[in-house]
Amino acid sequence: MSCVTNEVLVASAAMMSPDTVLQRFKSRLNVSTDAAVARELGVSPARLAMWRQRRRIPASGIGFLLNRATVLGVPLTAEDFFPQDERAPAAGPVQSPFVGEASERMEQACAEEAA
Repeated sequence: MSCVTNEVLVASAAMMSPDTVLQRFKSRLNVSTDAAVARELGVSPARLAMWRQRRRIPASGIGFLLNRATVLGVPLTAEDFFPQDERAPAAGPVQSPFVGEASERMEQACAEEAA
């Protein structure tokens, strides 16, 4: 079992769109196609197409893009994906995304998992 936090839920809702991210790479690299961006990133064009189709970039893709953006000089930061004002607090309790009896069962399961 994996315990879900509100930070993950909020961050995914605030995520920058793949279209915007890829446009930043295109502008910086002075290219016009996703295939050219894929070559520069060292990934398949199909991966970029999947991000566009799903309208989101998975967590592993975000980390990868942030690293490549640093190397290539693309203006992209973690705040573009996870705005500070929309993240859950770093300290203090995280409210369960579940309600009622389901919340109590989930919290108990998470506590048991942590022990």
